[in-house]
Amino acid sequence: MSRFVVFVFALFGCAPDQAAFNDAETARVIEEGTPEASGVLAFLNDSSTTFTILDVDAALDSPAATNLIAHRNGPDGTFGTGDDDRYGDIAEVDAVKQVGDATLRSLLSYAEAEGWILPDEPLYGVVEGVELTQQEAVDILRVANGATLAELDDDVPLDSRAAQGILDNRPFGLVEDVALVPYVGATAIERLADYGAAHPVVLLTGEQSLPALEIATAGLWFTSESDYPLDIWGLPNAVTVTEANAMTVLEAAYLQREDQPTWDERVPEASSLAWFFDRYTVEQDWWEDSQREDAPKWQALRTVFETQLASPQVFRVGVRSGDHLMGAIEVFVFGVTADGAMVGIRTVSVET
Repeated sequence: MSRFVVFVFALFGCAPDQAAFNDAETARVIEEGTPEASGVLAFLNDSSTTFTILDVDAALDSPAATNLIAHRNGPDGTFGTGDDDRYGDIAEVDAVKQVGDATLRSLLSYAEAEGWILPDEPLYGVVEGVELTQQEAVDILRVANGATLAELDDDVPLDSRAAQGILDNRPFGLVEDVALVPYVGATAIERLADYGAAHPVVLLTGEQSLPALEIATAGLWFTSESDYPLDIWGLPNAVTVTEANAMTVLEAAYLQREDQPTWDERVPEASSLAWFFDRYTVEQDWWEDSQREDAPKWQALRTVFETQLASPQVFRVGVRSGDHLMGAIEVFVFGVTADGAMVGIRTVSVET
C-alpha cells in the first residue's frame, strides 16, 4: 500500500402539563439516547437526506418533509453552511411543525430499513467456543497487538508459551488469527477480552499515533466506485476544523492527483465517523465473505478514532454539483493526540 505522510513533531410554548404529555408520547415512539434515536438523528443530519428522500422514500407528509429540511438547512436554505441547525435530539425533531407521532414512526421505520440504526453491542462471532461482541474482539486485538510480554504473561495472565507465541506472531488482523497461536484456547480468549475491558485505552501521543494507524490500516482499502488506499497524515498543532477553515487547515494534508480538480476548485463538507465506518463495521445483507472477514479490522481502526484520539472529525472535500459533491472526493478522517497534534487518514470516495 502506498502511503503519504506529512508528519512534523517536536517530539419551547405549551403549558407544563401539555409538554409532559407530548414528551411521553414522543418517548413511546423514539426514546432519547437509544440506538433508534441516534440512527434517526444521523439520518436527518446526513447530507444525502433531501426533501425527496423524506417525501417519497420515507413516505412523510410533504409539509413535514419540507419543514424538517428547512430547519436543518437553516435560514439560507443550503445544507453545509454556517447557519445549519442540525438536530441534537428527538425532542428537537418533534418540535418541528407538522411533525408528530406518525412522522416519527415513519422516520424510525425508514431508518431501520436503511441500516441507520446500530445495535447496542453488535456480535463479532464465536471463537474457540467463546461468543464475542465486536467490542470484545477489538479489545482482544488491541491487547494481543500492543501488550508487553510481561503484561501478557503476568497480568492477563496467559500461559507463558501462549504469551511468547502472541509476541512472535503479531500483528493480528482477526481474533481467529490470535486463536491459531499455540496454547491459545478458550481460556486465553476470555482472559484477553477481560483484560482489555478492564484496561480501557488512553489517548495516543503523537509518537504513538503513527505506528498505531499503520497497524490499523494495514490491508484496508476504501471502496466506492473505485478503490483507494488509506494514507496517513499528521500536523503538529491541532485546531478545531469547521467548514469555514477546513480548506486552509486540510490543504497541508492534501495530495494533488493527476487529472483531478485543484484544491481551489473544491469545497468542504462535514461528515461523520458513521458515514465512513458503518459500511464496513455494521453487517449488511449484501456483504460477501471478504467484508465479514475485514469487519473486525475496520472496527479496530474505528476504535482508534473513537477512543484513542480526541475530537474525531470527518471532512469530504470535492467539487459540488447541485446539493452533492461529485467525482473524486477527498476524504479526511482525523483526531487530536494527547500532546495536541492532529493525525488521521486520507482516502478518496468516487461518486458520480
